[in-house]
Amino acid sequence: MKKCFVAIAMLFAAACAAHAGNFTDDYARGNFVPADQLLSKSQVRAEIVKNETQLLGGPKREGRAGDLKLHNSRVGFVIAGVRPASGVFMFGGALEEAGMLKPEQGGARWYALLGDTAPAIYRGNDPLAGLRMLAPVSAEILKDGSDGEAVARITSRDAEWPEFREATTIKTSALKIKVYTDYILKPDSSVLEIRYTFMNGGSKGQVLSVASMFLSGDGSNLFAPGHGFDMDTTGDKEFPLIAAVGGGVSYAWFPESGTVTIHKGVSRRRIVTFGKVKIPAGGEAQFRMFVAAGDNGSSGVAELFHERHGDSGFGMVTGKALESNSGAPASDAVITALDGSGAPAANADVQDDGSFRLVLPPGEYSLQAAAYDRAAPAPVRVSVTAGKTTDARISLNPPARLEYSIKDGRGERIPAVVSFKKSSPAVDELHPDFYFNKTHIYRAGFFKIHFAMPEPGGVNIRPGTYDVYVSRGLEYEIQKLSVTFEPGKTARHDFVLEHSVDTAGHLCGDFHIHSQPSNDCDDLLADKIRAIAATGLEIPVATDHDVNTDYTPYIEQLGMQRYMKSIVGDELTTIRLGHFNAYPLTYDTTKKNAGAPVWYGMSPQDIVNAFRDDPRGNTLVQINHPRSGSMGYFDVIGYDPVTGTAQQPDLLTLEFDSMEVLNGTSYHELDKTLPDWFSFLNRGKTMTGLGNSDNHDTFNLGVGYPRNCVASPTDAPSEMNEDTFIAAVRGQQVTVNGGAFITVAANGSAGPGALANAKNGAALRITVQAPKWIKLDSVSLVEGGEIVETRDISAAAGVLRFDETITRAPDRDTWIVVIAQGREALFPVYPGARAYSFTNPIYLDADGNGRYDPPLAFPAASNQ
Repeated sequence: MKKCFVAIAMLFAAACAAHAGNFTDDYARGNFVPADQLLSKSQVRAEIVKNETQLLGGPKREGRAGDLKLHNSRVGFVIAGVRPASGVFMFGGALEEAGMLKPEQGGARWYALLGDTAPAIYRGNDPLAGLRMLAPVSAEILKDGSDGEAVARITSRDAEWPEFREATTIKTSALKIKVYTDYILKPDSSVLEIRYTFMNGGSKGQVLSVASMFLSGDGSNLFAPGHGFDMDTTGDKEFPLIAAVGGGVSYAWFPESGTVTIHKGVSRRRIVTFGKVKIPAGGEAQFRMFVAAGDNGSSGVAELFHERHGDSGFGMVTGKALESNSGAPASDAVITALDGSGAPAANADVQDDGSFRLVLPPGEYSLQAAAYDRAAPAPVRVSVTAGKTTDARISLNPPARLEYSIKDGRGERIPAVVSFKKSSPAVDELHPDFYFNKTHIYRAGFFKIHFAMPEPGGVNIRPGTYDVYVSRGLEYEIQKLSVTFEPGKTARHDFVLEHSVDTAGHLCGDFHIHSQPSNDCDDLLADKIRAIAATGLEIPVATDHDVNTDYTPYIEQLGMQRYMKSIVGDELTTIRLGHFNAYPLTYDTTKKNAGAPVWYGMSPQDIVNAFRDDPRGNTLVQINHPRSGSMGYFDVIGYDPVTGTAQQPDLLTLEFDSMEVLNGTSYHELDKTLPDWFSFLNRGKTMTGLGNSDNHDTFNLGVGYPRNCVASPTDAPSEMNEDTFIAAVRGQQVTVNGGAFITVAANGSAGPGALANAKNGAALRITVQAPKWIKLDSVSLVEGGEIVETRDISAAAGVLRFDETITRAPDRDTWIVVIAQGREALFPVYPGARAYSFTNPIYLDADGNGRYDPPLAFPAASNQ
């Protein structure tokens, strides 16, 4: 059994470790409620959701019509009815949305950022040994709020955790438990009561632990008082509550009495135990717990926790955080209280007027103010006494600012990436958790990354001296300036980027992109669209984990239709078979995860069939990172490119359309993925070779590397016809651009995916272009899986690095692929990458019979 639990932990560890993610103050911004629809302080309501306008909205909007909604003048909660839950968990009956109202002109707006949660129960001390989920059988409104209390009831039975079943053959035993879960909300309260009534249908008494599964990080980030955001080191420790902190709204879960235990071992799928309940044979027992929704970081919901318990054994720290020179509010700052050991005890936002408020147990603390665009001030020491308020004043220096205009060589304004790299040593750098909901997490070696839109704009920056790089993907030149930014002052600069690489006749897309709907990605959809525009990517395919995503509303909202056109897709993310993308798909919000298939129990052929059944009717199915261990299909089934067979032959299907030859910067996998791809080509399988970013972090400068340049009758993204584009991808009319744009034509006209008559030889004209800042070393010609020519192009200057015709006269039918590469990093555009580009095959008809006769074949038993 231990082996199975280790396997589960390893599989789930594929998701990024939890951290304080890319949150900003408006991250949780949801639906607007007009003033005439707001409830008074004395009112509360429970109702069945009839349409999406009744939902809370926000980036984690997962409620649907038919769900149950409880709300008052402060907060709102949406509980899934008897339907599959949205997100990664299978069963409904759980909270799908939770948020708070903030006043705006003409009404108020919901702020909601609840990550996926699911109620669970288990016997014994190890939650993984017997975790059971609650599967709903009915949902109803018990009280509509007219008598001063709103109550929704979910009736459930215990059921297996489906992901556990996928990872192991061990089955958990049914508990023979019926559960009534009453969600109770009162007027003018920010706390929802969850009251469980357990009915024991067995002949023996039972002791059960009441727990929840959390998938935090896709919504708000889990925080433990006195421990911080790092859940991986909580290790079965007990806390008074567990909080989830996000931009604009935070949450806390706690039992009626006792503590919560945060368990380790399943990465983002965090199990939290709230207590035990003893249920007599044939009898019943109750367990009560609470969920609070508020703002002001972890401190705001901790205050609600103390209020609920009538606890006066805490103190307050209130004060102001102001600019040193002007006295203006430093409302971009976060205040973190560190206890005597240096552990984070609580955090709070600085409000628009510069005020802040922290609720803390008695003790000595250091208050660390953090605003990313300001130098970090020295900590302020405070002493907290129960029942008393301590005043604190914090002074921060003002930020600097860059204002810019960015144009191409024709004088047209363009989106671009502005990257700041400190040219002097960093001083007083703080851990990113100190900025938990006030900034993005910047990586790729840069202090800050900004996605500039076409209109002139500006960005704040911490004072200091920087190398400022302005870029726009793999077709443009770059510009660099060294700038010293002074506190409170603005620097103004104009930038011009030459569009030097000619990709006419192609539209370039990234067919593997993640954003906020993915359970392991914090990127706001709007931020992702800005990044896509700024890096010159034209056809983005949204492929979030197990959910269909449509970028179109965000493209239109930002006015980016001229620069891109998106395609709806999904990454089906199994535990035991690997990961698979499909596109185009139908975006249908009336279905679980907007129509994405639920993969539990599916075979690879089932997966293909499920995608082919999409109403869109032209779906391309792609194998993702096929050699990435447990997440790679070819590794899972033991595919052998030499024989064309698999160690698990019943799991091999040849009905996929494409495969990722290069996933992001996984160059170490090319020695396997290239032979895999070539084995399909040598056996006559039309398998399109692709390169995609698999980007999960907008501010890591990864989206669009590599990208697929697809033959197109139009160069305008807005004019792209989806069926025509997908047909070209399926037809291998693709060149993968990882720093070099390659064109190849046989006998003057046959490009990638085409058949060329080579009876009298085939003249192959090959061109390689790259912006001047990219270093290329070689271009190679691959024929039938073997490199037959390599040319050194390291001394080539300018944009056009190679333009030659190579003649090949094969003695039998074959195919050719061209590869161009370099060893140096693609700094500053993709600092973690190097140049690696390749074409799809041109088929050479050596005997002139008008078809490609492959030299090899798959065994007859292969599923074709």
